[in-house]
Amino acid sequence: MTLEVLVPGQLVIERGKLSKEVASDLAVECQELRDGKYPDLIWHYISSDSSTAESSGTIQSAFYYLKLLRYSGLIAMQFVLEIHPHPESRDANLFIPIQQPNSTQRMHRDYVQGRQVIVHADDGGLFDYRPDRKDDDHIETIEVNAGDVLSLSCPSIEHRGRNPSTNTRHVIVMSSNEPID
Repeated sequence: MTLEVLVPGQLVIERGKLSKEVASDLAVECQELRDGKYPDLIWHYISSDSSTAESSGTIQSAFYYLKLLRYSGLIAMQFVLEIHPHPESRDANLFIPIQQPNSTQRMHRDYVQGRQVIVHADDGGLFDYRPDRKDDDHIETIEVNAGDVLSLSCPSIEHRGRNPSTNTRHVIVMSSNEPID
């Protein structure tokens, strides 16, 4: 595992935090969840066609409460839940944005309390971010692959996920699910 600090105190990536085997199993479990194999676990679903000037493709997100997933029997998911940044939070959740081939999120901020963790279950992704809030023209890009884990400690950092590959990518985003007042 290798730790890279992208924005000191705000954004880091742990390369290879999950083994390739666990990441592969996680991708299968994410797809099973998305295919409806465990309908009692989902609590919210969004499908958005991101065809705007800033984004493209379809990104579908399914939201799950941590307390429901904890007893699901999904083996790889249990490993991932161990690194959830807010396991004590009543509304702690995770969501799985399914990134279709050649899809791009719009640049956004996530206004939730505390740290967020983004787990990558597949290879071939890109993560864009603005390291300086005062410079809208400067965007950094890093490649993200299966087993990489991003930790975002500052909700005001603008970022987006991209899938330039021809394969569907599975990503897990974990947070407190508590909005910033």
